[in-house]
Amino acid sequence: MKPASRRALLGGMLLLLGSLVSVAARPGKRLSELTPDFRLETVVPERFGHWASIPPVADYVNSKSTQLLEEVYSQILSRTYRDERTGERVMLSIAYGGDQSEANQLHIPDVCYPSQGFRVTGGERIQLATPLGVIPAKRLMTEMPGRPEPLTYWTTVGSHVEIGMLDRKLTQLEYGLHGEIPDGLVFRVSSVDGEAKHAFEVQAGFIDDLVSALPPASRTRLAGL
Repeated sequence: MKPASRRALLGGMLLLLGSLVSVAARPGKRLSELTPDFRLETVVPERFGHWASIPPVADYVNSKSTQLLEEVYSQILSRTYRDERTGERVMLSIAYGGDQSEANQLHIPDVCYPSQGFRVTGGERIQLATPLGVIPAKRLMTEMPGRPEPLTYWTTVGSHVEIGMLDRKLTQLEYGLHGEIPDGLVFRVSSVDGEAKHAFEVQAGFIDDLVSALPPASRTRLAGL
């Protein structure tokens, strides 16, 4: 099949899925209202392992304007952590939305970084191994003048970690067919570091330590583990 035909087919499938999700999720029960209170500020510890939260050392990349962020996300957590052994710094950003219906879509770094002046120079999907299981994730290499910023991220829809748009829509549809509107989040860690390989190793270690420090229920909400 020619590339243009494949794109047209994929576009048609996404439109169809979007319509099905919109219908299936209306009306519906919001899962965020049926589960225990979930506050990022308290769920994510300020100290764990060898990491401690410190004042930010670089500006955070936000998805869109403040008004749009408030419409899509009900909570946003932004912190910088420092490894007390090595001095390495990692920026953590988690954007959580209690309503992941068709009208409220997560904004992923592939889109929001370029919209704020970064150039995406590479990326790959990975299976991020942690002591408690594997997380489907994506790594991006981004840069703007004077600021290389490799990052690792994943998205959740309900209790599922999904990376691709099609996968997210299929999971939305599955919830919608059960009369449920899932919540969801974008979990992102990044480093200002010109050596991408080193940055990704540090980020993987940070994620290992964080998921190991979380209680099981929080671990499932944040990383699907």
